[in-house]
Amino acid sequence: MKVIRRDDWPLWAVLILGLLILIPATGSLPLIDRDEPRFARASVEMAQRGDWVIPWLNGEHRFDKPPLTYWLMQPSYLLFGVGELAARMHSVLFSLLTAFLLYGFGMEIRGRRCATYSALFFLFSMQILQHGRAAVADMPMVFAVTWTQILMYRLLTETPTRKADVWKLGIALSLGFYAKGPIAWAAPMLSLLIFRFLLWRKPESWSQLKLPWVFTAALGLLAFWGIPALIMTDGAFWDVGMGKHVGERGIRSFNGRWVFPGYYLVTAPLSLFPGALFLGSVWTMLRKHWDREAAYLCAWFLAPFVIFSLYATQLPHYILPGFGGALLLIGRALDTELPSTSFQRAWRVGLNIIWALLCLVLIAALLIAPSMTLKLGILGLLLAALALALAQSRRWILSALILALGLQLAGSHLRQQLPAIQLQQSLAELPDYSRRGMWVYFEPSILFYSDHIWEKIPRQAEQPTRQLERWWQEEGAATLLVLEQEIKASKWLRWKLGMQAGDHPKLKHYAEALDQALGREYEVVEGFNPARGSWVRLRLYRKF
Repeated sequence: MKVIRRDDWPLWAVLILGLLILIPATGSLPLIDRDEPRFARASVEMAQRGDWVIPWLNGEHRFDKPPLTYWLMQPSYLLFGVGELAARMHSVLFSLLTAFLLYGFGMEIRGRRCATYSALFFLFSMQILQHGRAAVADMPMVFAVTWTQILMYRLLTETPTRKADVWKLGIALSLGFYAKGPIAWAAPMLSLLIFRFLLWRKPESWSQLKLPWVFTAALGLLAFWGIPALIMTDGAFWDVGMGKHVGERGIRSFNGRWVFPGYYLVTAPLSLFPGALFLGSVWTMLRKHWDREAAYLCAWFLAPFVIFSLYATQLPHYILPGFGGALLLIGRALDTELPSTSFQRAWRVGLNIIWALLCLVLIAALLIAPSMTLKLGILGLLLAALALALAQSRRWILSALILALGLQLAGSHLRQQLPAIQLQQSLAELPDYSRRGMWVYFEPSILFYSDHIWEKIPRQAEQPTRQLERWWQEEGAATLLVLEQEIKASKWLRWKLGMQAGDHPKLKHYAEALDQALGREYEVVEGFNPARGSWVRLRLYRKF
């Protein structure tokens, strides 16, 4: 069995290139979507309350995910202060650790070329560029599943079984559950079934896995947190965390997202780009060199594919736990001397054309962007997309440098497009005793960047501003953030460029009613809301 040596220079290359890819823009790009600020803010509130068992968000329990991600953010907050970099450092760390796992396992099964290609194409993958620096729970879970899959293969292969690997497998399973719940168990267990009954179909020494002992150890480690959490919430953590956020999303599309049966057949090649360019070579390799190892890696990749293809809520990053198997297959294919085929060439040309079309969309957005700041931000994204395309030629250093430049350019210039960033200084000046309310526009980014709890004022179907007026007229200092208008970004661009005559019909939808109810003294900001893909105009009212 091949092992990693201290003088193994490709491993140092993985580390250096990984830092070059993952660190730029990690501290300048604002927390986007809704999950990033939710995780980041919940970690702050846990620390403020001194509650290390139950996550809190905006003064309420948050049962969406187990606590590992919140725990991991705490040391970063102590080292770097509360901010984007600190909230995301755990993802950077676990992305690098996952790349090291792939490198080490590639060395075991094939050698240095397979190990290097697997690790580097993992780091350069488009989905890793996003979630490898995101303030969410995915990368610790991906690390745990990758570690689990590697340990299971070792236990099935080694004779006699090493007790250390059995205990490590229990730790890996518990770590994955602590990160993101049952998917960390479902994916590896399903991969074993696919491996045994669909792809390899030969007897295996299942007793070598010691699964009863493994799951006993994993459950024991989970009990240290799980039992107190269930007791303190009267079982609500399980009912909401598992029932709603796991079970309900499996049978009902989350947030009304439109999905279709072949969703991951379309999104997976783009998520794995540029490594996906060599999937044609993988197909050729599998046809010529089908063996036990190849069957196991295919099962590893297919398990999340099967689970989430049957899931009602589908997002591109859900299949991240299977990336290790896919990238090790790519590394193995590139390490194998294979004749070039017409299918391989057609696959690469077709996928490159799709990627070029995505780059053309960015170029079009660059040309019509109404401000220089926005143009520079889009230019950064375009440079990053071109760097990924260049990585297929395995010019790793040049690709990483261009990618770092592009991401840093995008992060620093797109930052000011977020309303929460524009309002950050004004909100920091508010007294702590001021009541704070949000109407219609209730985004977690406001919670994080204001470092405060906000009241969500429900919107009434009839005469909605009457309710705002009553809230505003209560005694004491008050701060009120109101959504005046919201326009899909494409419509906003057309209006800004004069392609749509006159005022946009939604631009002053509530303006007159708000003036009558709350007065004319307010601060206005306009910006992009990435959670909804819309351009918003907000009013900030303050009463001292």
